[in-house]
Amino acid sequence: MLAKAHPFVVCCMERIPAGRGVLVDVPCGFGRHTLLALDGGFSVIAIDISAERIAHLEGAVRARRDAAQCRTIVGDVDAFDFGKLGPFDVAVVTDFVSTPLLLALTENLRPQGHLIHATFGARGGNAIDLPKRGEVAAALEASCDLLIYEERPAQLQDSAVVRCLARRY
Repeated sequence: MLAKAHPFVVCCMERIPAGRGVLVDVPCGFGRHTLLALDGGFSVIAIDISAERIAHLEGAVRARRDAAQCRTIVGDVDAFDFGKLGPFDVAVVTDFVSTPLLLALTENLRPQGHLIHATFGARGGNAIDLPKRGEVAAALEASCDLLIYEERPAQLQDSAVVRCLARRY
């Protein structure tokens, strides 16, 4: 059974016009946000490094009426060439931290396209991988309006848990 969509992603998706083009879900995991986007009328490109997770998502999508609106790709999102996908309208990145990934995605968003990003919580050892305070905002401000930006300090000095909704200029 799929986990529920991240509440922050649900909140952000409600602010984006439904069915507005192509949404990229990276890394998609088992597809909780892919299914949410399909429900909202988007065409989805779901990318994950795990062939097992992609196969699970394909199984969940196969029986849907809108199955043709979902394209899955097994790939390493840190090394992926998002330019090959053409411009897209929305990108969703949750529970994954990579400022270069966020920059690559925003470079390929259409003007007025949206980026939804939520890092994982700072529990246990995962706090080591969180971004530095201000890092995500500084990276995105050159190309995006930060419509929602929340940052809270994590356990480790100078790191932060981040949630943001950005719109490309």
